[in-house]
Amino acid sequence: MFGYTIDLKHLGRQMRTTMTPHWRAWAGAFFVATALFSIQYDEVLAPTVGKLSQAWSNTALDLGKKLSGFAL
Repeated sequence: MFGYTIDLKHLGRQMRTTMTPHWRAWAGAFFVATALFSIQYDEVLAPTVGKLSQAWSNTALDLGKKLSGFAL
């Protein structure tokens, strides 16, 4: 209709025939990468995030106590 220079139906068909045999390997690699990221997050990032969250909560609590003295 618009005269595409790329035949999208053919491209989709070609991608399906190319990726069909390899989709399990790609899915497995994605699962392994996600699992490794999850382990690293639990061991490295989560304690730091917990400390930052606790510090933010303490700061908000202290600020709330100081501002409550200014109530009218």
